[in-house]
Amino acid sequence: MKRIINKSQQFCTIIRVLNNYPEVFDNKKEALEVRKSFVEKSDAISLCISRLVIPYTTLYQNRKTERSKLKADLRKMLDMGIVIAHREQNVQMMETLKEFIKRIRTTSSSMMIEIARWVIATLRDKQTMCNALGLSVEDITAFEMTVNALEQAKNDTFNSLDERRNTNQQVGNLIKECNAILALELDRLIRYNANTHPELYYNYMHIRRVKHHKAARGAAINSIALGMASKASGSLSIRKAGTFLLEKGVA
Repeated sequence: MKRIINKSQQFCTIIRVLNNYPEVFDNKKEALEVRKSFVEKSDAISLCISRLVIPYTTLYQNRKTERSKLKADLRKMLDMGIVIAHREQNVQMMETLKEFIKRIRTTSSSMMIEIARWVIATLRDKQTMCNALGLSVEDITAFEMTVNALEQAKNDTFNSLDERRNTNQQVGNLIKECNAILALELDRLIRYNANTHPELYYNYMHIRRVKHHKAARGAAINSIALGMASKASGSLSIRKAGTFLLEKGVA
């Protein structure tokens, strides 16, 4: 994410510099199109970043809330089911409900939803007994809505994660396209206008070459040292050139 943000900031800085010299592009249709295309892709990257800065934990929050609510309500419904099973002396139902109580402590949201649906179907089959115990049709319907809410929250979370992956891919493609415009079009246009707009050339290239300044410094030191050696006559000056390289940490 840091790399994407740094790239976006670099692109925005380049656009700011280009906008300071509109005369380089005015009345030049293709040059304007080059700048326009770069600006549009840079803006698209910024829009994508605004989506990507949302923390992952936020995407899961609604599902977490709905899961906690269903877990609590499901436990109540399982308890009522056990009461019914005991009243009816239904051993199989009793053992099933007890097993479900153990499972809901650590089971996944998807499994919890399936357990809840089984409970709903079972309780509706025994609606007369439920009514006699105070568990109304409305109560079961409200519980079903809680189940549906978790399922919706789960699907929304998966959709958000899919969208995030797609956005990441989109950003990668946009950065590649911006880099291509810079390397194959804008860099060359700016160099072409260097004589008439030296300040634009300097400011633009400064932004483009920032990450290469260490390599450029090393190349300059090597050049100086080699110049000393080539101009020297005798081993003493060559040794001085070697000393210079060692002092600069190049040799």
